Amino acid sequence: VAGYQLTPAFDMYRTDYEIIVPATTTHISVDAVARDSGAKVAGGGKVALTGDATKVTIVVTASSGATKKYNITVAKQAQSQDGLGSSKYQIGEYVTGVDLETDLKTFISNITVPEGNKIKVTDQSGKEVTSGKVGTTMNMVMYDGNDSAVKSIAIVVKGDNSGDGKCNSLDLLHTQKHIVEMSVLTGSRFKGSDINGDGKVNSLDLLYIQKYIVGSYSIEN
Repeated sequence: VAGYQLTPAFDMYRTDYEIIVPATTTHISVDAVARDSGAKVAGGGKVALTGDATKVTIVVTASSGATKKYNITVAKQAQSQDGLGSSKYQIGEYVTGVDLETDLKTFISNITVPEGNKIKVTDQSGKEVTSGKVGTTMNMVMYDGNDSAVKSIAIVVKGDNSGDGKCNSLDLLHTQKHIVEMSVLTGSRFKGSDINGDGKVNSLDLLYIQKYIVGSYSIEN
């Protein structure tokens, strides 16, 4: 699904998946390719989202005529009651869907806030970030007209667990240390290291990071 990752990660033997999209999303693009060249796939392409939850069914027909269905439930994120939202990112327990190496100005421009409010990004110590890339460990903070913080949400950039908004050898090292239990990743840093979105950080995520660093894999947020 363009721009999103299935939950759980795709497995040819598992038939039911889900994704969560921003409340303002009107359609998604699904691309499905048969493993067997003799099989046919139907149900992909541009799919309109008709309600709060839309079921997308991909039908695979084998050369024998046997069929198998893969179901994707697409749920729209609930509109924020405080007026905080985004058409690009998912805002919930964390702010997710932020691409690697996203510039601060680009990030803030994709956030909507109630009139009279504003958004700032802060680092782990609470100091405002005024330039550079947005990274995991940072927080998106909404301030009211009196410049008082009214809401703070941790940002997750998948592939980045060091907080610089990039995926490099440092993120690889942190992931390795987590796997061998030398230094455990938690919170947004754990989510930033869970590349395939299966709720675990293990050798598969380590492999994805390695492949990204050498340019043979693309990490999608």
